Amino acid sequence: MWGLRATLQGLDQTGHLPVGFDPARGIRSLFPSPQKGRINISLLRSYLFSVDGSAATGEISGAYHLRADGAGNWLFSGGISTTIANGGSGRWGAGFVFMFSQDNAGHGFVQTGDYDLIGPPDAAVLQAVVFLIKGGDSWLTANWPQAFAKPAGLYISNATGLNKLPNINNAATDRGFTGGLAAFKGAVVSMGVQETSLGGGGNPQPPSGFPGPIDWGLPPADGE
Repeated sequence: MWGLRATLQGLDQTGHLPVGFDPARGIRSLFPSPQKGRINISLLRSYLFSVDGSAATGEISGAYHLRADGAGNWLFSGGISTTIANGGSGRWGAGFVFMFSQDNAGHGFVQTGDYDLIGPPDAAVLQAVVFLIKGGDSWLTANWPQAFAKPAGLYISNATGLNKLPNINNAATDRGFTGGLAAFKGAVVSMGVQETSLGGGGNPQPPSGFPGPIDWGLPPADGE
């Protein structure tokens, strides 16, 4: 059975509550201020958002993890690997857009970078560019009940040689948002290269501890 106290304790222990939040003063501050009238506290079941997925284009593919909360925190991590024999090099773009919008813009984030990756059969390992990006944005705080009720679209783009990447606005416009991409603020980016033994299976993801100890776990169930 869902309980408010256990939910608040879980959110607090995993760093998802706003700084300075005091439950003794009520939970009104957890909800967007424009939302008038009575508050359905069961909405806090959806205070955390999480999705895993993948995307591919050209000679690259990406495996992604996206997480966000009603306090405005967001985290996007994943790995970009080449899908062709002997590897490849070029530029990549990876990102996400929430499918809810109140202003015709696609709200999300796109990160770009370079890759020069060795693939089979030239090596005994599969290389991937891994990244972890985190930040905070007030749009999430103001819209989380509606935004988290809908999915997020995952995005990837690719350019080889001296070609330029497609405009990152495509992450939004390709999904019908005529206002383009409204990029989340406060992004802190960490990147590296990961090597996985061939035959190990699985999609490339930032290894444990990359770039540091970050664990936004779900609130514990009642009785745990």
